[in-house]
Amino acid sequence: MTESRIQSSIIRFNFTDPAAGASDDWYKGVVDARFVYTSELRDTGRYGFRLPPRQIIPSGEELWAAFKVIFAKMVELSE
Repeated sequence: MTESRIQSSIIRFNFTDPAAGASDDWYKGVVDARFVYTSELRDTGRYGFRLPPRQIIPSGEELWAAFKVIFAKMVELSE
């Protein structure tokens, strides 16, 4: 797989990190989709899937910022 990186002043992604078999693996392997990604929230394992209320909005803001960068890059590469 070719390594792809998208960077902004807010976030950094490395799309070649190994994953545990999320649906993006199926889309890339079976459908051969050009763009696939998995979103991960800010927790590093301390809270699991139950972030404290004080972290929910910042987590959503980070995810939205990430999506804007990813989608802009997808559009750029598709033109």
